[in-house]
Amino acid sequence: EAMAAPRAEDALAAVAAVIRSSTGADACSVYVADEHGVRLAASSPAPGPLPAAVPPLVDWVAREGAAAAETVEGTARLGQPAVPLREIGRDTDTEVQTIQLPLRVRDETVGVLRVEGGRVGKLDESQWRFLDALAFYAALGADRVRVAGDLAHVEALREADRLKDALLASVSHDLRTPLTTIKALAHELGMLGDERSQIIEAPADRLNRGVADLLDLSRLSARAMPITVALTTVADLIGAALQ
Repeated sequence: EAMAAPRAEDALAAVAAVIRSSTGADACSVYVADEHGVRLAASSPAPGPLPAAVPPLVDWVAREGAAAAETVEGTARLGQPAVPLREIGRDTDTEVQTIQLPLRVRDETVGVLRVEGGRVGKLDESQWRFLDALAFYAALGADRVRVAGDLAHVEALREADRLKDALLASVSHDLRTPLTTIKALAHELGMLGDERSQIIEAPADRLNRGVADLLDLSRLSARAMPITVALTTVADLIGAALQ
């Protein structure tokens, strides 16, 4: 039911709510880790309006791919990648306040599950097994959030590229009209024997070539310009580039 949620964030929030209720914890948070860093993706209860800072221990778990726990005294228990969370998350001489579990998909850490308060350090063996199973769904949800974010980023880049092409075409066409007028006036001055016409015409020609290049670029991006592929010599290519 959670994984069928229409939005990736909703699915992750549903998983967080089930983990919180099944463990009797005060709060359950799921963080997503990607190339941009670690960020809070879902929480039960729902997070406040202001973004909360990522706990340092969550950053460590995402970086090392190992579980960790924090006691009420503020000390941290750091695990190893192969050590189960229950080995360091149980109450011993000091009560455990939070547990952090790396969420892995395809041998990659995609996020961190953080369970806080309640009886989190007093879970029995069946509850630990259930938490392991739910953590698998949390990992799938975190991976889904990452993929959805990547798709949104790609779509934003496509839209920016489309707007860039439209802007290039619009600006190029808008520059053509005043350039034609400037060229015509400069030519008229030349016909009257005014040598200043050359000072105007030379940069106008240069700008006109730049505008033509912009138009060609926009046509190429829009696949509106036919391209003929032909063999050429390296010497001709280098010579054209140097020129």
